[in-house]
Amino acid sequence: HSAMNCEQVDLEPIEVERFQVKEVLKALLHSIIFQRALGAQQMRDTESDLFDLSYVRSDSRAIDAKVEEQTEAFGKALERDETMAAHQVCLSFFERRVRPSTFGLFRSEEKVVWERWHIPLLVHARDELGGQAERAQRSLALEDTLRQRIECVLSMAAWSKVLALAPPQLGSCASSGCAWRLWATRYSQGRGQVTVRPVTASAA
Repeated sequence: HSAMNCEQVDLEPIEVERFQVKEVLKALLHSIIFQRALGAQQMRDTESDLFDLSYVRSDSRAIDAKVEEQTEAFGKALERDETMAAHQVCLSFFERRVRPSTFGLFRSEEKVVWERWHIPLLVHARDELGGQAERAQRSLALEDTLRQRIECVLSMAAWSKVLALAPPQLGSCASSGCAWRLWATRYSQGRGQVTVRPVTASAA
């Protein structure tokens, strides 16, 4: 992967319980991907299954399946954690380019990353934390935080500096060589960065 002129967007960390991770990621990932597929996909307003909020996503079965598959895989990877741990999910967008070769005899493809989104998560290993009232209050706070992050995504996605780096065919991601990739890393205190089960996907 090449990453020349790659713009990086770092969202603020979100503290979640393990059972909330999948829904939080789905809302953020769909919001980001839809903004990068404008013009190529029909929109669909989606009500969150866990929070009292809605978000817009692409009306694409292929994208739905990939996001569902990868958030599910990430959630299963978290089952190994016995204590609270920090994770970072990275969503990158890249353009496929054909690399010219000597004398035109061989041609190869390179993936040029032009944007990365980092989503830091602080995940509590145990779902049952505190009493019912305390957990309800914490859930409402998370709902507000998630709503703010979605608004941040919409603002950052429209940032002119980011769009200036995007490939010309950004508006037709679904039919062009523009694609996305998702992976995650785990940070364990005192041990540095540790890679958990790779959570990767690409969608043309």
